[in-house]
Amino acid sequence: MATRKAALEITNCLDCPHHEQQRDPDPHDWFNDDDQKVVCKHSKRERIVASGERPYQLREACAVPKWCPLSKAPA
Repeated sequence: MATRKAALEITNCLDCPHHEQQRDPDPHDWFNDDDQKVVCKHSKRERIVASGERPYQLREACAVPKWCPLSKAPA
């Protein structure tokens, strides 16, 4: 059986299999009770990509950061 390899270009952290969305509510504002944060689980320590974001704004807030561990380009 032959092994196949594929390259995947990730342009947003939400498309990466190493991201995780977590609740991030504002304790002083009931209206922002559904805020979320996105963390990178692939880095040596868990790093925050975006925090305190409205759920519908996550994609625009999660551009791939310069410190991305999957990036081959020097930071």
